[in-house]
Amino acid sequence: MSTGIIGNTLRFEVEFQDYDNVTTDPEDVYFRAYNMKRELIYEDNNPNKEADGKYFVDYEIPTTEEIAEETDLSENYIDALDAENDVIYIEFEGVLVAGHSIKSRMRVQREWYPLGG
Repeated sequence: MSTGIIGNTLRFEVEFQDYDNVTTDPEDVYFRAYNMKRELIYEDNNPNKEADGKYFVDYEIPTTEEIAEETDLSENYIDALDAENDVIYIEFEGVLVAGHSIKSRMRVQREWYPLGG
């Protein structure tokens, strides 16, 4: 699990390989972020292509308020997020020529650090 400071931008990278472990370009590539309840909070269907089969997205770790705007969260859930750190889930998905989907997921611990001393 990675750690992301709320408000900082992190670069997430993926390399797609076929079943023979050969780097390959999918027909479609998606980047998604989900909240702790696995509700979609962000989607990018045009990630940056670095090389054949290699993609990246620069994604700003959202605030609790930004997550709440994108989903239907109860006040109790939002208060719980404010009270302690939580995770978001990052997903890359690539659809290969044969229509098979390849997904890669990771957890990112959202953390808040006060500025100054």
